[in-house]
Formats: sequence, C-alpha cells, structure tokens
Amino acid sequence: MKQLLLTLILAGTTLASPAQATHPRHRTHHSEAVTRPAASPKVYVCNGGSAYAYHNSEGCAGLNRCTHTVDAVTVAEAEGMGRRPCKKCY
Repeated sequence: MKQLLLTLILAGTTLASPAQATHPRHRTHHSEAVTRPAASPKVYVCNGGSAYAYHNSEGCAGLNRCTHTVDAVTVAEAEGMGRRPCKKCY
C-alpha cells in the first residue's frame, strides 16, 4: 500500500512538472519581452516666485502656503527650475 501511494505521488509530480514549465507565465522569450520606458516619478512644485522646493505629494505640509498653482513635473524638470527636495516630505 505504501509503495502504491509513493508511486502515485511520484507519478503526479513528474506529470505536473512539465505542465508548470510550459505555463505561459513561466516561459520567457526575448522576442516576447515588451520594453517600456520607465515612467519618471512626478513631484509637485508651487509656481510662486519664492518657492524653492519640490514635494513628494500634493498633500505635503510644505505646499500649504502656496498661493499659486501647483504643477506636477518630473524630478529632472524640478531640479532644472532650481528646486531642491522638500525637507518635510523627503
């Protein structure tokens, strides 16, 4: 009885292994790979004249005093505007 049970278990695992190996999620072919450009993370900047930082979220306390519009830009754009990371949210 133990040998029969062991044989059935071994037969089940050998049958399951090829099926798992050919499952679409397990196969990787270089021709099937889709390359997408990495999305630049957005940061938030106040458009006021005295603004000097960029923020991780629109809800950052550092943006509370902004009386102008707040724009979402990339980190590179914010740094190009002369902004530095906010000390409260970074």
